[in-house]
Amino acid sequence: MVILWILLLVCGIWLALTELPAGKDGHNPLPYVLALTPFLYIPLTIFVVFGVLEKDWPYVVCAAMVLLAALARKTQYILNNIQAPNTAKRVAEYYARKRELAEQAGKSADQTSKEHRAARQRLDGNHPGTFRVMTLNCRYGRANGIEIIHAVERNDIALLALQEVSDDLIADLKNEGIEALLPYHVQGVELPTDNGGFNAIFSRVEPNETTASAVEIPAAEVPAMKFTINEDQSITFASAHPKSPMRGCREWSEGIRGLGKLAEQVQPSRQRQMYSYTGRPLEVDDIRTDVEATQDSQISVATMSAQNAAGTADLNEDNTIRVRQEDGTSETVTFEPKQPDAYEAVAGFAGDPTQQKGAVNARGYGYGTDANRRDMVVIMGDLNSSIPHPSFRALLNSGLNDSALVEAKGIHATYPSWLPWPRIVLDHILFTRYLTASQVKQIRVDGSDHLGLTATLHFTK
Repeated sequence: MVILWILLLVCGIWLALTELPAGKDGHNPLPYVLALTPFLYIPLTIFVVFGVLEKDWPYVVCAAMVLLAALARKTQYILNNIQAPNTAKRVAEYYARKRELAEQAGKSADQTSKEHRAARQRLDGNHPGTFRVMTLNCRYGRANGIEIIHAVERNDIALLALQEVSDDLIADLKNEGIEALLPYHVQGVELPTDNGGFNAIFSRVEPNETTASAVEIPAAEVPAMKFTINEDQSITFASAHPKSPMRGCREWSEGIRGLGKLAEQVQPSRQRQMYSYTGRPLEVDDIRTDVEATQDSQISVATMSAQNAAGTADLNEDNTIRVRQEDGTSETVTFEPKQPDAYEAVAGFAGDPTQQKGAVNARGYGYGTDANRRDMVVIMGDLNSSIPHPSFRALLNSGLNDSALVEAKGIHATYPSWLPWPRIVLDHILFTRYLTASQVKQIRVDGSDHLGLTATLHFTK
């Protein structure tokens, strides 16, 4: 039993490494070690069984606790199914969908192609408010171009993100007719920092803006397309591929976390908190406020407290705001909303302490967007990480949701494609608020060492 206790301790420490601060996982061999933690349940289950056989109940309890901790993140992928109130309905839906796919498979290829070409001018395909997206690592450009196009047709893909792309693959896709389905595309410029090739993104609908590099990370450029929906709403799609750990663990972590800047660009500013003179605060992220103002623009309830990474701020009865930083320093600023254009009062404290000095302003925002806007970002690609990695969780905390976690109908592991098990989760479809996901699934494309990942995205209110 001594050996079993030692092995249990090793597994416990191994699992505890997943709770390192973001960025601290950027040291060899941590990225690889953390990627394997989803499989810790196997030895831990064996330890529990051995403990029961040996009737060592303290060991059984300890092993069971570590086992539950190891399973905690895995259950996030199936939590909705566990809570499903109507299993029979889900079974009926499954077989109805299976029959539908069988009927579609019976259509001729020409007929299917015509249907999709007729729908290509709509981002949402056949269903208003929804659209299908797909991401695939093309393995140094070796993925089969014809199979990629067939996957686009079969899955009614409106946005296609590719990584590890080569000029030859782009030419092959064009020769095989991808422009009939997805006529618009943008790609990153080839750089020495590319890891296996450049990234590209294809669209059914003409974008309003394109860029070869939406955000700078120490890896291949991140091409993006932006679509303006209305004057208060837009959606940006990006294809990303942070470096793999074997090309530099520090750059691996920086690249993953660096993608969070895309999400921050469409989040309400965390640097400044805005209030209208009617006393209705506009809530921003984790900032909690209780401030009211009367119609004559005088503060009537002078109690404001807010706290985040930068520190706290208090609104005093004499219309001054004292901002306390984490380093112990403080600053007091007088707030006098006397002019009509000052009815929006802004308390200055930031999620990023380097972005502010703790002042108060009557206008403006920090990084981010106007709280009235409903801009969205979708990041697709081989992100070389998953939820056991602190760097990836930091990316999600920047304001992104993972489609597989949102749908919660199973773990969609994508690498390596040639093994049915074990596989790990590397490829993701992430999105910001005002979107949700369903119908997440893996698809196989010959020539790639990754499975492709597809999802249906829906606009929400």
